[in-house]
Amino acid sequence: MLHRLSSEISRFPMAPILCAALLAMLTWPHPAHAEDYAESPAAMQAGALHTDGESEAALPHARDALVHAEEQCGRHNAAIVTLLSDLAAIYQDLGRYTEVEEALIRVIDIKQAALSPEEENKPDAGPPNMIIDLDNLAFVYDAQGIFLEAGKLF
Repeated sequence: MLHRLSSEISRFPMAPILCAALLAMLTWPHPAHAEDYAESPAAMQAGALHTDGESEAALPHARDALVHAEEQCGRHNAAIVTLLSDLAAIYQDLGRYTEVEEALIRVIDIKQAALSPEEENKPDAGPPNMIIDLDNLAFVYDAQGIFLEAGKLF
């Protein structure tokens, strides 16, 4: 049967080209999507542990998910924003405000870099949920006693 099938394919001169094209399409790197990384096994484990109040146990999983995403798509790709935000929430539960601040600043920088040039200097420009990131950063500054910076963001 296999011999018969291969002899049938050989009648079509375009078959090898079409097979090569299909193989190339299937193996070609695809752009990174946020949901691909936010739903990775490490990210899902971190989320489950964090939801159960186990932030210390969630931390290594959240870090692993972020490192893997950064290796695949870079440190400044919008696909890692969800992972950075989740990591910031875990750090905040642990009272590790320096790490929270670093993660939130990265989130804000990535989102701002995604703005078009005409939106960059508008006070209300940015993705709708960027206000949440700025608000969270203000709370971090407030918790650290950096009231001037917190006030600017509030």
